[in-house]
Amino acid sequence: MEKKKPVQQFPLPPKKKNKKPQRGVRSWIKVVWVALAVVVLAIFGLFFSISQGFLGDMPDVKELENPDIYVASEIISSDGEVLGKFEKEKVIPVTYKDLPPYLVYALQAKEDERFKEHSGIDLKSVARAVRFGGRRGGGSTITQQLAKLLFTGSASRNKVERGFQKLREWVVAVSLEKRYTKEEIITLYFNKFDFLFNANGVEMASKVYFNKHTQELTLPESAMFVAMLENPRRNNPYRYPERAKERRDVVLRQMLDTGYLDQATYEQAVATPIKVDFHPIKNIEEG
Repeated sequence: MEKKKPVQQFPLPPKKKNKKPQRGVRSWIKVVWVALAVVVLAIFGLFFSISQGFLGDMPDVKELENPDIYVASEIISSDGEVLGKFEKEKVIPVTYKDLPPYLVYALQAKEDERFKEHSGIDLKSVARAVRFGGRRGGGSTITQQLAKLLFTGSASRNKVERGFQKLREWVVAVSLEKRYTKEEIITLYFNKFDFLFNANGVEMASKVYFNKHTQELTLPESAMFVAMLENPRRNNPYRYPERAKERRDVVLRQMLDTGYLDQATYEQAVATPIKVDFHPIKNIEEG
């Protein structure tokens, strides 16, 4: 019998030792997770404190449902002519059906393109505002602007206080989105805004500036009111018609860019001059 040749054996490669992560790396991972947990808890605690009013009184959103309405007093001459009206903070609320479609479209195109998509806070707009320092528009949604109207007084000049004010607006905005439909939020916003000259709300503004009802507003007039939301004093068609037209045309351009207007309608609207039929309503305290 032939002897079997011994099988040649090759030495096995040495086993790789499992390198244990360095203590420094593991420590950093723990620090990151702890930091994230602290940030999440801090944000949750901050929003909870704001919602409970611990960091300042929160506005009562129920006040929007029952705005104060005062009855106007009229001075009538012997032949029956109305010589003047005297009112104090009069508000005539409108319903969503009273708002012309162009008025709603103009608001969404100018202030909040993703209004129907978010729940009160548009993170994309916030990120854009932070990145460009507000040069390409702010991060406030229509709902946040309504929340801002609920606060009395102007925005604080102190950066810290203004930061807390912005957080309170976020909390109120989320609360409004839970309580009201999108249509109701838009309606409340137009009913709450002060267009100057005692024109509280869009119905009073329609009478003061154009001597008509809200539902009778034209496209250029609707865009004009939305332009006034930015700054009712500087963009006022009665005081500064040239600047008002310039800002109105910006709104119309945004409506074109967002698909609410076609080119022909846009060109016709921007060619329309500002026509104000001014009928001021005197405050009773001014009489």
